[in-house]
Amino acid sequence: MHDYRNGAMSGADDNIERLTGKRPMTVAEYARPRAALLTGSSRGVTPGPDQTAGR
Repeated sequence: MHDYRNGAMSGADDNIERLTGKRPMTVAEYARPRAALLTGSSRGVTPGPDQTAGR
């Protein structure tokens, strides 16, 4: 977390998009739908697109 907060991971490249054809997610886009899992809570969380597949 220290490196993230201090900008050590702020660089960007196009590797994910070239490999998958999709733009990479931001940390917020990844974390927001997984907030309950990441914090140990189960209140008020909407599943992300990859968590609703097959429903």
